[in-house]
Amino acid sequence: MNAGVLIDQRFELEKELRGGGMGRIFRAKDRHTGATVAVKVANESGGDTAQRFRRESVLLAEIAHPAIVAYVAHGELPDRTPYLVMEWLAGSDLGDILEHQTARQETVRLSPQALASSAQSDDLAGGSLDIATVLLIGKRVAAALTALHARGVVHRDIKPGNLFLPGGDPAQAKLLDFGTARERMPAHPLTSEGMIVGTPYYMAPEQVREGGTIGPASDVWAVGCVLYECLSGRAPFSAPHPLAALARIMLDEPTLVSELRPDVPEDLARLVHEMLTKDAARRPADGAELLARLESISPVGSTVQRVAAAAPSRPSQRRLTGPESRV
Repeated sequence: MNAGVLIDQRFELEKELRGGGMGRIFRAKDRHTGATVAVKVANESGGDTAQRFRRESVLLAEIAHPAIVAYVAHGELPDRTPYLVMEWLAGSDLGDILEHQTARQETVRLSPQALASSAQSDDLAGGSLDIATVLLIGKRVAAALTALHARGVVHRDIKPGNLFLPGGDPAQAKLLDFGTARERMPAHPLTSEGMIVGTPYYMAPEQVREGGTIGPASDVWAVGCVLYECLSGRAPFSAPHPLAALARIMLDEPTLVSELRPDVPEDLARLVHEMLTKDAARRPADGAELLARLESISPVGSTVQRVAAAAPSRPSQRRLTGPESRV
């Protein structure tokens, strides 16, 4: 499928943006409205991938929320390959933004001027964001999860790459990619093809453990991982290989975020620690409880900033693992 193809006499493909394990994403023009849209086309017409694609389409069609990417249409190509059309978002995902922040901080630290004045430097930790921005991103994703969890749906793949900041504005952050979203259910971490459902570095222990119950608290864990990374510049369970990350999730306790970044407010550090508790019953129960906790925290003088990402110069750990990883 190439640029110029017209889908259902309505969506004219303009440019392929990227491809992945589940499908390809195109920029397109909606001939009915004149608007630019994003068209996601599955890689196959049957199997698990197509089923997830159709499930994502139905879910987005039923949910409208300002913190969730907006649905436009869905259907099937003549060969029954499913497609999904969503609003066009210009900006960067949080994963690219964090990579850009890390690269910028590395450049600052390596410059002669920075080396000469390192003792007086008050730069944030590599890859980290200011407190007010982190809180705002957290509240946006918690609001999106409040809508999902109220319907009995668990996202199952919250990660920086699935949080998009239009124009770099945290106040407009949107949750993406509902291909793995399901109702509350017992965990089956591997598909029949031996693929992990979710992204290893952000999976809750009950997602890793066979027979564990995946529920709203599993999404809360993943948001905790994202907030930890935004605050500290590193993932709480980073490892050189997905299997090693899964082992750390099951066995290790992360370093307290306040030890890595002392200016994090005590109540925010405590909340992130609770979100990363291995016992799901001890975490905030769902998106609504998480949102209430985040709204009670003051950013103590920090101001929200627009953030932007340059094109990544190398594949990231997130991109190498993707939404699913073969192990």
